[in-house]
Amino acid sequence: MQIMTLETISPQMQASLASSDFSSLTRNFEQKTKSTSLQPFVNFRGQMSVGDIFFPVQMFSMREEGKFTYLQNYPEKLFPKLEIILEEKNLELQVKEFAVRPFNNSVEEEISYTRFFLLTSEVKKCSLHIKDADIPPFNFSFAEISSEVKKQVIHQAKLFRKLGFIEFLFKIKFDVPKEISPNDVRQIEILFRGLTEGEFSAPLGDSITVFNYKLNKSDLQNHLTSQKREFSFEFNEDLLVLGKFFPIGKMSFKMEKASIANPGVVQKFKENETIPSLRLNIFDYQVSHRFEKYSDAERLSKNKQKLDQYKNTLRKDEPSFLINLFDEPLAEIDDKSAIGIVEGLLQYYGFPDRFSVLKPKLEKNRWRVPIALTYPKYEPIWLEDAFVDVRTGKVKMKISFNELLKKGKKKAKEVFSIA
Repeated sequence: MQIMTLETISPQMQASLASSDFSSLTRNFEQKTKSTSLQPFVNFRGQMSVGDIFFPVQMFSMREEGKFTYLQNYPEKLFPKLEIILEEKNLELQVKEFAVRPFNNSVEEEISYTRFFLLTSEVKKCSLHIKDADIPPFNFSFAEISSEVKKQVIHQAKLFRKLGFIEFLFKIKFDVPKEISPNDVRQIEILFRGLTEGEFSAPLGDSITVFNYKLNKSDLQNHLTSQKREFSFEFNEDLLVLGKFFPIGKMSFKMEKASIANPGVVQKFKENETIPSLRLNIFDYQVSHRFEKYSDAERLSKNKQKLDQYKNTLRKDEPSFLINLFDEPLAEIDDKSAIGIVEGLLQYYGFPDRFSVLKPKLEKNRWRVPIALTYPKYEPIWLEDAFVDVRTGKVKMKISFNELLKKGKKKAKEVFSIA
């Protein structure tokens, strides 16, 4: 998923005023704050709250133009930019627009933005308290946001909290770009998990490309260039994440179910020569990673303590459901990837073309992927369901792939003997 950051204003929140008596809010406010001014608006100190969580006090301004009242804050102390337009109808105020966006391109601001957005979407109400004046608060209530919007903001919340920990650990600051590409997201996840786990497996897609690969004898043998086998690589270079290099030391990759995707290119080179790029098919999408430096028990323990320390700083300002996002992967398996994984495994185990994958169905945290025999002019003949974990991409099935192949061949004979 590509992340849109500062330059893309977040989806507007559908809000309404719970207390919307025009006279008790704006007119009372004007009476208490009215004075000669060089500005066409009134300034005041205000504080937003969501449930029992109060955010830092901010400077706000309010101005009226005809039937419209415009409210906005001047962000400070890590709080997002709010722009609220109220419209007077029959002496009542209605919310015409409620927009929230990060104030600048920092990781901390993105964290504060997702915090406010997800809290209000969870509680479905918030209040603007007027400081230094005996005026009732503006109480806003919110409609349910779409699942797609919530999924997008949760994804941002996970990503920027992990980036926040990386900043905390290395004592640096990222300059957040306008857009964060899927490759950037993958690099962030690899670095975060390497620092906090040392060794892990993650789904990286159906292929991977390595550069400046030195060919060995087995790579050049005709019967091996397209063979399905295990591949492993070691890298001893800094890891690039959002324009910064991190000295992670030696990192190893291992793919247990893979093959060379471009064997024809390999045949043009000789043993010990370096091929500029080598692309590998990954049938099950799984790549095992090992960070040698951070696999050390003592160093890994220190990093986990640092992570707990960073979580505790966030816990002062946000509830547990946001802290728990650290435990969730940045890239989850969608329906297309679930199909690709099961189809890849069928290919890896040498299944004939008539074994097909049908439309997956999401069940909690896993995809149910039906495997069936398909023939022209016949309805699919269901054989077995494979279950693909949404978070890890790993596959479980009640029977083995060898047993599935035997079952399919037997079923085919039974069906067509009857036909």
